[in-house]
Formats: sequence, structure tokens, C-alpha cells
Amino acid sequence: MQAYDFLFTSPEQTAEFARDFYALAQKISEQKSVNIYLLGNLGAGKSTFSRAFIQAAGYQGNIPSPTYSIQEDYAVGEHTIYHLDLYRLGDVGELEVLGFFDNQQPNTIFLIEWPQILMHDYPPMFLATWDYVEQEPNARKLYLQFVSSQLPASLKAQAEAKFQALSQKYTQN
Repeated sequence: MQAYDFLFTSPEQTAEFARDFYALAQKISEQKSVNIYLLGNLGAGKSTFSRAFIQAAGYQGNIPSPTYSIQEDYAVGEHTIYHLDLYRLGDVGELEVLGFFDNQQPNTIFLIEWPQILMHDYPPMFLATWDYVEQEPNARKLYLQFVSSQLPASLKAQAEAKFQALSQKYTQN
């Protein structure tokens, strides 16, 4: 498992990172579904990241939080992004109704907030843990892990190089 630390000093930097991350996730999703689990307290940056990620795909409409709907779907070109908030789910079986398991196929990306219900049985390709920065109200920290064994072999080196470059761009001091 590879891990990287990032520091974003503004929501704009978070959005810039989301655009860079989307480009890589989109390329991976052409071969295999991509699951990105988003951890962190309320207001830690999960939604800011998710909105920018979905916009990077080319989606132009309103992007509501999936807090009440549990799932929002965004079809953009040949790709679909599913944005889920699993906070209120009591059982992993409830995901069957949402099509989570059936939709694990190429050209799909899942952004999943509050994924704890899935963590043990369905490990993510990417695990993004967001946190606040004390004394800096607009800054956010991100600890990003990715399971390189889940990546298609042809993309492992590319993903590692991309995250290495991004970690240098957004290095924690």
C-alpha cells in the first residue's frame, strides 16, 4: 500500500488537486471500477473535494450532497460517477438496492463518504482521510493511501509517479 500526505491551504487548492486526481482515476476506470473512500469529520473537505472531482469530469449541473439521498449519479460521456454517503446505512446489504455491486465495472468511479460499513469486506482502491489544520480555517490535510495491487499493472507506475509529483506540489510542512 502506498501512502502520501498533502496540505491544501485553500478550497481552491483542494479543487485543483481533485482535478488532477480525476484525470488519473478516469484513466484507471477505463479498465476497472475505481472506489475512492472518503473519511473525515464534518467539514473536513470531503464534499469540497467531491464536487471538484465531479466537475473535473465535465459535469455542469448542481452537485448536491448525497447526505439525504444516499446516492447521486453523474453520467458524463462514457463514464459514470456515483457519489454516496453511507452514514445512515445499517447494513452492507442495503447497497444492493443502490446497484453498488452491479455497477462495479469499467468506466465507473465511486466517491464514498462514511465508508466504514464497507471497509472490511470491500477494501478501496483509494482511501482518502481528510482533517482540519489547527489555526488555519481554510486549510485541510489529506492522508491518501492507495492499494497498488488493485491497479491494473499497466497503470501502477503511472499512478505512483502522479502521486509522487502531487505530493511534492502539496507537501505538508
